Amino acid sequence: MGAQDVPPVSPSSSSATKPLETIGEATKMPSLEKKPATATAFTGELSRQDEPNVYVSLTYDALDATAQMARVKSAKAGAVVLFAGTTRDSFNAKTVTHLSYSTYTPLALKTLSHIARTLLQSTP
Repeated sequence: MGAQDVPPVSPSSSSATKPLETIGEATKMPSLEKKPATATAFTGELSRQDEPNVYVSLTYDALDATAQMARVKSAKAGAVVLFAGTTRDSFNAKTVTHLSYSTYTPLALKTLSHIARTLLQSTP
């Protein structure tokens, strides 16, 4: 897959500002911009697995580091490395009260999958 397969999306792009549900019939996944009101409306995770060694996901829930490390653990691997970051309590002299992320979910999953496959292909 080449760079031409991952189309750029800019804030000025018309699809970047529309809710996911209105973009097209093939795109019916909920947006991660706002968690649905009921748990039955959405399980909390959107994932993509293009091949056995490539799995990416987006979630509303807190990340379960133990579960993610178990997913990649292998007798063929010498280590599993995890980076866990934290958020500062202030930014530009203002108190940070929360973080909010938004994404165009299909493109985010496609891009993450592309990055993972590229890394997999570049390692012996």
